[in-house]
Amino acid sequence: MRPLLASCVLIVPLAACSTHASSAYTPSGTAPPAPPPHRASDPPPDTVLDAYREFHRVLEDSLGTSTASRIPEVAAEPFASRLTGLIEEQRRRSVVRRTHLALNPRLAWIRERTALVLDCVSSSGLATFDAASGRRLRPLPVSEQTLVETRLRLEDSWLGRHWKVSRISEVREC
Repeated sequence: MRPLLASCVLIVPLAACSTHASSAYTPSGTAPPAPPPHRASDPPPDTVLDAYREFHRVLEDSLGTSTASRIPEVAAEPFASRLTGLIEEQRRRSVVRRTHLALNPRLAWIRERTALVLDCVSSSGLATFDAASGRRLRPLPVSEQTLVETRLRLEDSWLGRHWKVSRISEVREC
């Protein structure tokens, strides 16, 4: 995994991440089973993509302010705790990180309470700044494009049902 995208998209090589693609090669000539059709009781696909986009907005804002208070709203546990810990560590080190991700998500499937989103993410790179002086720190950002596989989980709370990101994996370059 390239360090920049790991930092930019995930911020850290998370244990919940993997580098393998979601579809398996089956030498027997049989295809993997198709996902079940979208049921009327399932949330509409647009809600999944909206949750995916909101996760990235919150993540970019959290990195740029070193404030992780909104991460639990958009990320499922234990992923949310890992991201929160990384952002709190960034605050303790007195740095902020800024980036912009150009998203182009596609909903691959929804099964029960899990959804898979595939996205060729274009990153401007992760720029690191000293929080006190605003001075840019090294290394300098490097832009890139990577195919990212994101799983979202539908969670119930007293506020209702919400899709939350539970895992992100870098698959390959776009």
